[in-house]
Amino acid sequence: MAGFLDKILGPIVTKAFDMLAPRIEKLLSDKMDDILKAVVVTITETTAELVTRTADDITDLIPGEVDDQIVTGILNKVFDTLGWNRR
Repeated sequence: MAGFLDKILGPIVTKAFDMLAPRIEKLLSDKMDDILKAVVVTITETTAELVTRTADDITDLIPGEVDDQIVTGILNKVFDTLGWNRR
């Protein structure tokens, strides 16, 4: 039975794939810049948030305000160097 279905459906699936593949490729090609830009922005924003949270977690473990001043200074330099906005 499977061989029979393969003989019938195989050419149909192949023809559909042959018709769709170039269209999908063109669509992805046309949108690739937007897709890459969105991925880069998402990674950058997530990294900035992670750095901020991690620094906050570290400073929470160390008593006093000296640690906040040191870590804040380092983070400000990192953010400035990378062109990230501070929240």
